[in-house]
Amino acid sequence: MENDKIKLYGITTVSILVILTLAIYAFVAFRDGQTVVPIVAIVLGVIAVVVGFKYLRNQYSDAEKGMPLIDERTNKVFLVAASKAYIASIWFLLIIAWASNEYIQFRDPAQALGAGIIGMALLLGVFYLWYNQKEDIGKVKF
Repeated sequence: MENDKIKLYGITTVSILVILTLAIYAFVAFRDGQTVVPIVAIVLGVIAVVVGFKYLRNQYSDAEKGMPLIDERTNKVFLVAASKAYIASIWFLLIIAWASNEYIQFRDPAQALGAGIIGMALLLGVFYLWYNQKEDIGKVKF
């Protein structure tokens, strides 16, 4: 149980650092005269705060009750979400590659790579949230 609390403190620290990084990025981009990028960074930061607060509150209350952070159902949900997100990520990368010819203009290959990685992480998060809400995860087919 003490080990779980240490993990939660670590997750909290990393979450705060990510949110501060988004805030600094938004400030620098706004100072440079950009308007869309800071708004997107601020929106992502607010979403991260809301989701992170809800997650950490639930996990901390479970740790206080003596429940483990990771159980069999959590592992199953993650495996299903990861397998579905993998397939969706392949399609996402193919769409980015196709759209980059005419519809999306990337500054350089590193920007396209960053967009792909962020999209893959978001897909994993969305699938995890989706399958975590399912009652009977055992009936989900891979």
